[in-house]
Amino acid sequence: AHKYVVAKICETTDISAERELLAFSRIDSLKSSHTGSSLLRKMLDTFEISNRGQKHTCFIHEPLGMSLETCRCFFPDGKFPDIMIKSVLKTEARMVHTDLKAANIHFSIADEGILKAYEDKQLAHPSARKITEEAVIDESRGIGWDREFPGRSSRPTLIDFGEARCGRDVHHGLIQPAAYRAPEVTLGMPWDSSVDIWNLGVLTWHLRHNELLFTNTPREDEDMAYHEVPRMIEELKNATY
Repeated sequence: AHKYVVAKICETTDISAERELLAFSRIDSLKSSHTGSSLLRKMLDTFEISNRGQKHTCFIHEPLGMSLETCRCFFPDGKFPDIMIKSVLKTEARMVHTDLKAANIHFSIADEGILKAYEDKQLAHPSARKITEEAVIDESRGIGWDREFPGRSSRPTLIDFGEARCGRDVHHGLIQPAAYRAPEVTLGMPWDSSVDIWNLGVLTWHLRHNELLFTNTPREDEDMAYHEVPRMIEELKNATY
């Protein structure tokens, strides 16, 4: 039967491809009735392709619509109504996403007619193409889902597991977007799945108010990191909930 899919092609030296493959394998192994299991992007297939002697990992997924970030344009001042997205990453998959942000949450496509219309348009009037010595580049063409807010049947779906960590309860290293970074990460301490809870809380604030709760800058040295946490405490005191 005819089925629309999308392909994600990873860079050859991208370690995130290995992490993402491990994460998808972990998600696929879950047998969960938890509501959150339907809110995670699934891998339909994976394979490798070769180009100029280098191998690239490819993932096949169901197509998704606009992201939460794109949805801002539908709300006054870009502020979302109260929203919270649950997932089974922490409690059942034993996995930490580490990169929760509006751009990594997309809505499912309830009506595939929009994909059929895109296909027909592409067949009738193919996108412009540029051929170079390095690659063939096709001009991007919008599908059009940004003109209408997703309906109630569209579910939010968490994507991009390239920074996910699986297995151990405790991890080390710098993760998360700077403005969403948990204090223990900022301080260079060991961290666990609780960093996703912090990340989700700060993201929810950002969606609700269209402004960052914290203005963390990337950590440049240890002394600067230890100044960040007191500043975060001060900003929490001044925040209007």
